[in-house]
Amino acid sequence: MSELLKYCSNILQELEILNIDLSTSEEDSNEMYFDINERKIYINERRLREEARAYLIPFNLYVKIIFLHELGHAQDKNLEAIHDDSNSCFERAKENPFSNRVDELLLRIKGNSIQAEKNAWEIAEGFIDDELKNAFNLIKKNSLKEHEIDALLNMKKIKLEIKEAKLQSVLEQKEIKLAGLGKKASDI
Repeated sequence: MSELLKYCSNILQELEILNIDLSTSEEDSNEMYFDINERKIYINERRLREEARAYLIPFNLYVKIIFLHELGHAQDKNLEAIHDDSNSCFERAKENPFSNRVDELLLRIKGNSIQAEKNAWEIAEGFIDDELKNAFNLIKKNSLKEHEIDALLNMKKIKLEIKEAKLQSVLEQKEIKLAGLGKKASDI
């Protein structure tokens, strides 16, 4: 077990949280993330070091703040409902891409994502020592701003995927009509 995993494992023991697994990750987009299905926190040491340097705070303090935030997700009693609602909204939007409710569903996904982050930071705040309050508040503020932007970009990405599905559906219907006429789209 790496020193970083031991450090995080010790935090779990200090807080008497036993139902969380830890693993390393090379995924570039996150320094840490909680997988709700596996009940596991994935940790990317390289990304953590980069971010700690960017904030100009000691590595171990940055790790502790981010780890406690991820524990906030793990301890969030509403996370599963938020996750399920977002998945349901996404599936309904995909199944019915011509619905006038697609934008409403996507906004709900975005809102759920932002709420999950706020919940995690609020829960993490209960674990934070006074010595970390200033750094915690700065990282929390920046993280929530970044997450709002990411959620908006993700919403736009999903909207593009749905538009692509709409176009594919229209093309398939046109192909069916043309096939009934004995023609192919490439003949026209």
